[in-house]
Amino acid sequence: MGAALAKRFAAEGFKTLMLARSADALEELKKASPELLVPHACDLTLPHEVEGAFQRAAELGTLSCVIFNAGAFRPGSVLDTQPE
Repeated sequence: MGAALAKRFAAEGFKTLMLARSADALEELKKASPELLVPHACDLTLPHEVEGAFQRAAELGTLSCVIFNAGAFRPGSVLDTQPE
């Protein structure tokens, strides 16, 4: 689902930061729109890698949209989520 969303946003002209653990998968996906799809490999269970993802997003400028497309769900605000 994440790959399909990234491709769709790029097709609409949005620069899209893509996060996943697999750098290879992200690089393959980037081929669909090299100018607009920006890969960043990271593991969202590791706080220092999450910090790197936020830094990369800041380099791209203002965000228009954020989609959390993870494999688990915990009710509540992402702002209240603990790293554990």
